[in-house]
This record gives sequence, structure tokens and C-alpha cells, in this order.
Amino acid sequence: MNKLIKKRGFTLIELVIYIALFGVLMTGASVATYQLLEGGTRNETAVAIQEEGSFLNRKINWALTGATIAIVSPDGSVLTINKIPGADFAVADNPLLIYSSAGALMIKRGNAAAVQLNNSTYPVHGFAAQSTVESNGETGIYIKFDIAGVPFVFKRYLR
Repeated sequence: MNKLIKKRGFTLIELVIYIALFGVLMTGASVATYQLLEGGTRNETAVAIQEEGSFLNRKINWALTGATIAIVSPDGSVLTINKIPGADFAVADNPLLIYSSAGALMIKRGNAAAVQLNNSTYPVHGFAAQSTVESNGETGIYIKFDIAGVPFVFKRYLR
């Protein structure tokens, strides 16, 4: 009697096919993981830029609160503000200067040294201020700048 012996296991071709399929699945998983991580980093950067722009807008808003006069230099690169002295502002702090220097948005109080307002990780470019008198007689201050290509525009009326 001649018995046929069945061998169990994979043939070489089956093994190569399984390894190839496993490689394709692992490559897809690696690409998807990389894209998820990269997308998360981009979102974190976008949020940080928005927070930085909002912070700078709040500082400019503070500087213009209680302002009696705001003068913009002819080229729009320096904003000079005189404020009414109060709880957080002394007479010696006048004038306030806001300007951009080498990617830094600076504020200078009176004779004190200038202080950088923005984080050096996100430099400020294209700072420009403009003063306008509206039809109702109010003075409007427009400020624009960008951080990493994201534009920020700020408008405030002196009252």
C-alpha cells in the first residue's frame, strides 16, 4: 500500500506573498502614523501663532486704553502713545513707544529700557501703524503685523 503523506505548512510562494502583504500593511501604517504626528505638530504651531498674535493685540489694546494722544511716525513703524496716569501707569511712563526691531515687537515706557513683547520663537514682521480720523471725529489706530505669514490686524478708537 502506497500512502500519500500530506505535508503541513506553507509553501515558499505562500510565505513570500504573506511577507509582501505584511510589508505593504506596515508601510501603510507607518505613513498614516507619520501623517498623524505631522498634522498634530502643524496644529500646535497654528494654535501657538494665534495665541501669540492675540497676546500682542491685548498688549497693544492695553497701551491704547486711556490714551490721550497716539502719534504714528510717517513710515508707520513707530507708534507713540501718551496715556492718562492710573493704577498701572505712572506719569514717568509717558510716552509709550511700540515698534518692531529685528523680528521683535518692542514696547518702551518713558526712559526705561525697551521690552520685547513677543516670543522669539515666532518673530513679528511687517509691523505698520496708521492713524485715521473717522467721519464722527474719532481717531482710529490701525495696526497690522504678521507672525510666520499669518496676518493680524488691530483697530482701536481713542476715546
